[in-house]
Amino acid sequence: MRSRIKMAAKIAASCGQFRAVKFPFRWLVLRTFCSGEAFENKGNTTSFFNPEIQSLLKKLTGRNLDKIYAVRKGELEVPSYKLMTDAEYLEVQRKNEEEAEAMLEMPPVMDEREEIDEIIEENEELAQFSESNYVFTDISTSESDRTRSITVREPRGRLRKAVWDERDRLNFIYFPKPGRQYEIPELLTDEGMQTVFQQNRHEDVLDLACVQFEPDSADYIRIHHRTYEDLLKSKKYDILRSTRHYGGLLYYLATQQKINQLLNDMMDMEQWDDCVDLAKLYILCHPKDEIATRSEKNNLIGFSLLRAFLRECATQEMLKKLEDHMEHLTEEQNMGTSSNSVN
Repeated sequence: MRSRIKMAAKIAASCGQFRAVKFPFRWLVLRTFCSGEAFENKGNTTSFFNPEIQSLLKKLTGRNLDKIYAVRKGELEVPSYKLMTDAEYLEVQRKNEEEAEAMLEMPPVMDEREEIDEIIEENEELAQFSESNYVFTDISTSESDRTRSITVREPRGRLRKAVWDERDRLNFIYFPKPGRQYEIPELLTDEGMQTVFQQNRHEDVLDLACVQFEPDSADYIRIHHRTYEDLLKSKKYDILRSTRHYGGLLYYLATQQKINQLLNDMMDMEQWDDCVDLAKLYILCHPKDEIATRSEKNNLIGFSLLRAFLRECATQEMLKKLEDHMEHLTEEQNMGTSSNSVN
């Protein structure tokens, strides 16, 4: 019991210190891959990088500047004040908007990479030459972590290409990245994540996962999915709203057909434009579903599209909320028309 308490305290302390380190997250996430094919999703869902998907995710993410520029723990600085003309103020505001857009750039969502299983040669003359593997790494700076040649000569004489785990370790040794650790940080272990989730610091977990792992690695995907599921269970979606991770959450919920709970919350908060966009996101992610075929055939948009989605994929209670809202809008429009007629 004491050991668990000590570990929880250690994890909490490391989490509290995490924000104080200014990792260049954007550089670490947007890496160079072998080819554009690495970005293509497999299966029946539409790729995360589809332009329509990206546009919807950015729109749904929102841009709350107060949250984006919120002071991080460990980043307290002495405030400064400056007198500006209207033109200077507008220019600063424009730059803040551009910076916010860059800060909201979403980490990639990719399929898990296939394991490397390629044997170059079998040489029995070299069998038992050594009891250990010999690893040969091209450390040319002109090569990326994805393209550099890394091969392994096994004690039995086989020469093969290094598997992903070996590649990650060798790349770390020769080309370490700021913030990345050789061992998985305790914060990203199952017990560590559970502790941090209780502190509502899901964003910290996702930020650190982006630094520690490649976007198509099993650990990166596992940690993101585990975080999304905890947010779904606790209904704490707003933790990621107006952050660069909100789009990944929405895409996960849409592809896994789990948007109804979030959609219901949006209805309760009367975020009707977001409701329409979320339904559209679901339909775009599942182009072969019946609802997608029907909406395209009938050219459904706006509330008509949302109504069709609710009838097909949601509950009667959610459908009634929409009908009540549309009835209320009709009443307001009629009242406005009557008022104009009297005037």
